[in-house]
Amino acid sequence: MTFLTIASALLFGVSANMDNIVVGLSLGMKKIEVGKVTNLLIAFILSIVTILSMVIGKMLNALMPTTMANISGGVLLILIGLYALWKSIHDNKQKEINAVPSQCSMKNYIEILDTPEKADLDKSGTINGKESLLLAAALSINNLGLGIGAGITGLNVFITVLFAFIFSILFLSIGYYLGSNYLSKALGKHASITAALLIILLGLYETIV
Repeated sequence: MTFLTIASALLFGVSANMDNIVVGLSLGMKKIEVGKVTNLLIAFILSIVTILSMVIGKMLNALMPTTMANISGGVLLILIGLYALWKSIHDNKQKEINAVPSQCSMKNYIEILDTPEKADLDKSGTINGKESLLLAAALSINNLGLGIGAGITGLNVFITVLFAFIFSILFLSIGYYLGSNYLSKALGKHASITAALLIILLGLYETIV
């Protein structure tokens, strides 16, 4: 296993989980507790989604020449990163403070990334097992496209998923700590933009190298 292989997997793990910082910040500021078991469950689900999406990417990789596969996967990552960058900038400009509804269903789980406190369905101040599935579903949206792109470019599945699992736990914990202690709203905005830039960087690297 080369240094470049590890570096690419590390970059993927960081960029794929930057949303966890944003979610952790929001939950921390609202004093909605995320337990260790819940954090592990979310990381496990995200890892499963990453594995499945990378397998799909590997299957697509086998259908095309190596050079074309690297370029295609890299371009896909770049496009995902550009979209994420545009969305982050657009959301930061358009974001409004809305009342949090008393209930939340799987149909509107996408909104949870913008207002993670909605995942606390029973208003208990703690994210339980059922509610963690809701958070994991929202967070896994990003991992689907990234995993397919990473699979196409030929990233090592094991090391990539390992880093994704580790950074999922780490970033959610860091976000929650900062949110509950320092109310770092600015960091949340920067995290989304940083993630987008890292995805673009990974795409450029996989396309050029």
